[in-house]
Amino acid sequence: MPTFKEHYADKSYILSDDARAIISLKDKGAGKSAYEGNNKRKLHVTTYLVDGGIITDDSSKCDYALYTDEDILYFIELKGSDYSKALEQITSTVRQLLISPNIKPALVHARIVLSKARTPELRVTSETQLKSLLKGLGKGTLQKETQKMTEKL
Repeated sequence: MPTFKEHYADKSYILSDDARAIISLKDKGAGKSAYEGNNKRKLHVTTYLVDGGIITDDSSKCDYALYTDEDILYFIELKGSDYSKALEQITSTVRQLLISPNIKPALVHARIVLSKARTPELRVTSETQLKSLLKGLGKGTLQKETQKMTEKL
């Protein structure tokens, strides 16, 4: 069974493929959301453009993906304030890029960064569905932040 990196190897959608210390991703739109992955362990990390890169059709998809040499995959959506839409985009991406081609990384994480928090904060059905999907793919996690997310890879 091929790894995610072996299956998705076209350089046209790979933004970086190295052991850089910080991976910084910003919202392509007018939003102010950003993601920063701190790679102090010097893992080899491949950064993918998903929306307009791996997936170019009109289907729902997240913005980016990070894949580490430890077979850990992060799907990242940088969004305005529509948390439900962000959940749908990551769920759709997981199904298109992992379920259909039968690719099974050791861990799959979902990261959502909203530029504005929406109130009231409600647990939506799509959140439960995505958490269940991630759990089925190896106990991955869903994390959500407002404006900026920083985490250790």
